[in-house]
Amino acid sequence: METKQRFLKENGGYMLVLVLAGLFLYAFNLHNPLFWDDADWILNNPAVHALTWTNIKFIFSHDVLAGIGLVSNYYRPFLFLTFLGNWLVSGPSPVSYHLVNNFIHIGNSILLFYLVRRWLKNSHAAFLAALVFLIHPLQTEAVTYISGRGDSLSLLCMLGGIVFLA
Repeated sequence: METKQRFLKENGGYMLVLVLAGLFLYAFNLHNPLFWDDADWILNNPAVHALTWTNIKFIFSHDVLAGIGLVSNYYRPFLFLTFLGNWLVSGPSPVSYHLVNNFIHIGNSILLFYLVRRWLKNSHAAFLAALVFLIHPLQTEAVTYISGRGDSLSLLCMLGGIVFLA
């Protein structure tokens, strides 16, 4: 098994290119407004506006639209905790929300690079796979649309779990 230092020394350049490419490609979304589901899930939802025990209990015991008095079949407490964190940092300003989405996506590409590199023992193939994942237009909605964060967050947890178990 490779040591962390050796892995970083041999593959740090690849990972740096992935980070820089992700920062460049998705920097254009930083000033996009909150819209569509963002209004119901974030702007009009008092449960994500303050870090209180009542709000935490509410987030973990209700669906995504309960905060505005509606009913939904979606239950996403971890996603709403990230929205709460964003609200605490910047309120309704969209920049921090987009930064978190961008960094989650870049983190997913790094985890993908790590896993493919570990399985194939080929840094070039791993870099290509991670780069295609990073820049593929299919990812745009999950990264640039704040409420789409759940997709990237789910993948982060899955890839993180695989890395932890592999």
